[in-house]
Amino acid sequence: MNNRTYRVEVDDDLWHTEGLKVVFNVEKSLIGTPNKADITIYNMAASSRKKIQSQGKKIKLFAGRKGEKPALLFVGKITNLIHQKISTEWVSKFYCYDSIDYLEKQVNLEIEKGATVEDQFNLVLNELQGVYKGFTSGLKKCMSGQVSILRHATYSGSIREFLERLSEQCGFEFFMENETIETIEYNTPIDDIVPITINQSQGMIGSPEITEQGIMVNVLLKPELKLGRKIKVESTSKKVNMGAMHFARPPALDYTGSYIIRKVNHQGDTHSDLWMSRIEGGFLL
Repeated sequence: MNNRTYRVEVDDDLWHTEGLKVVFNVEKSLIGTPNKADITIYNMAASSRKKIQSQGKKIKLFAGRKGEKPALLFVGKITNLIHQKISTEWVSKFYCYDSIDYLEKQVNLEIEKGATVEDQFNLVLNELQGVYKGFTSGLKKCMSGQVSILRHATYSGSIREFLERLSEQCGFEFFMENETIETIEYNTPIDDIVPITINQSQGMIGSPEITEQGIMVNVLLKPELKLGRKIKVESTSKKVNMGAMHFARPPALDYTGSYIIRKVNHQGDTHSDLWMSRIEGGFLL
């Protein structure tokens, strides 16, 4: 427990959390729902509790290993909060989501004749103040084909619905993580980043589990595990969970393989052994 670093910020105000018990559960996914985090802090100072009495504030969670600068694990909005005294302890619980304000924003867009997919994507990005443009490998296929609007068009609705329609037409996936929007070709990882190796020497916990969709594997907490990235899993043993084997294709016997991160769940408790990341990886196309 002494080899961990962490901190929490609310509205960019650094809290003094060193020594306090902090428990968190962060869930991120490519399936289109907002990422969420439940963060519990024990025995915050009364002055700190007083500062946070309402929803809507921005919260950031950083975590990592001793000797390294803690990395950003989650940034989002506090959608609900509770300060309560349980026995002799003050317990502050924060329920948080990211991207809701951005993706559910209602917009009126004017799309000019000849606008390419990238033009339309950038048009949406201009409406997302405070959101960064990350990797856009999902747009490359459409850009190379120069798919464009044949006549002037308008759109009224949410940004999410617009991007869903655009992604369906062009065969890419979009997602937001840590205030950055990115696109990938369906089930194709971002290839600009070196794959992360997961094995016993790199903190793998137990054996990976092979499923019909890919793999599930636990590892000591790694903030660098991000959606859409490639992992390479190396193991001398594995579990198999294929559901109804009457219909499922038996998995390969090779224990080493590469996968795309489709879900990641970071869990931590600064006062217990819990400090891990659970990955759900999909088979590559």
